[in-house]
Amino acid sequence: MTTAIQSINQSIDQGQADPTRRAILSSVAPGVLAGIRILLGVILVWAGASKLLQTSSFAADIARYQIMPDGLSIVIASALPMMEVGLGLCLLSATCLLPALTTTAVLLLAFLLAQISVMARGLTISCGCFGSDSPVGTMSIIRTTSLLFSALFACGVLLFILRQRRESLPQPIGVRHE
Repeated sequence: MTTAIQSINQSIDQGQADPTRRAILSSVAPGVLAGIRILLGVILVWAGASKLLQTSSFAADIARYQIMPDGLSIVIASALPMMEVGLGLCLLSATCLLPALTTTAVLLLAFLLAQISVMARGLTISCGCFGSDSPVGTMSIIRTTSLLFSALFACGVLLFILRQRRESLPQPIGVRHE
């Protein structure tokens, strides 16, 4: 299967992709991107909004991760929910989409690494996700990993769409896409 995927990617890169396949990908990609960005946007707005009114308990959740100095917990507990809401709104409105998706992926990677660190150290703590008391564990890691892969996949789909648009623009004489 890997060989088939590499073959498809190579033929696309060389401009030899089956025109029908390329047309299907081009017509499906915007819908896939919209679905993922709306899903991630709603989740981020919900997660951030649920923490905005619980800054002190969220700061305590952050401190329990034992990753950073205690003084930083309150700063992060104040800033992170606003960042999540802002990213979510960018995704929902399709504003600054590539930076928003990239930042979302980096944020989710940080969350994932923090959760893995907690499990590796044998700590039993609340995730702090969505303002709930759900524990850091296998399910939180699966959820965060799924969201991370969704954000990365959406970045890839967006780059595909942007490449298709760029290739469809009329080019000045003597300019080639590489």
